[in-house]
Amino acid sequence: MEFHDLLVLPRDLLRRDAGVRAAVHEDYQRLLLDEFQDTDPIQIELAARICGGADAGAPRWQEVHLPPGRLFVVGDSKQSIYRFRRADIATYLEQSEK
Repeated sequence: MEFHDLLVLPRDLLRRDAGVRAAVHEDYQRLLLDEFQDTDPIQIELAARICGGADAGAPRWQEVHLPPGRLFVVGDSKQSIYRFRRADIATYLEQSEK
């Protein structure tokens, strides 16, 4: 497996299986994403589906309801260095407005 597979396979599992989402949601009460400016779209989708639990089956992760106090992000848009890994500063800016 490659690094990308370690993101895609769990993302696909969380997309399709409400039971898995519920179990992971219960195990991880809160998530903190540090260096959020370097988070790629698959990583934020993983976090959103974990935080959203069984009900996080929306087709797009942006449509997943995140219960208050479940997801915390910390980052600095001026320090983004992982564009080669699909990190997108627009993701950071979109989430920082919520």
